[in-house]
Amino acid sequence: MAKKSQKNSKHVADLISSATLPALTLLAQVDKFAFLGVLNAAKPEHQARSELLRVRIVREKGDTIIKEVPVYVPVQADAACSINRGFVRLHDAAAAGELPEPARDADAASAGIALSAVAGTVAANYQTCHKNAEKLRALQVWVSEMASGTK
Repeated sequence: MAKKSQKNSKHVADLISSATLPALTLLAQVDKFAFLGVLNAAKPEHQARSELLRVRIVREKGDTIIKEVPVYVPVQADAACSINRGFVRLHDAAAAGELPEPARDADAASAGIALSAVAGTVAANYQTCHKNAEKLRALQVWVSEMASGTK
């Protein structure tokens, strides 16, 4: 399966390198290629392609990590760990950037969520964070180049 993934990854990289920016913009509308939605055709072509490739790499690494959750958090760990409602409320509040409501007695009860599900959610959240970081780096480069061009 890893061989097939590497082969597909090479095909996607080749596509990003060779397709026109308008074609990539159209392709971004297909679910399988939604990651192409970060394409900013207003940027110089080399920057737009470079950003796409970096975001693709981050997405692929994140997808691999998420697929590995059952390896690192086996069924035995799920059985041995109880995720309580308080953890879920605190995690959700942090993800939303909000302060959690005051703790309650009911927070001690099990939420019925497996540790592996928590690991998958956290990995997906970090994947999104890393994608956003790549987009921000690309924007910073573009702004810097635009500022240099106006001086």
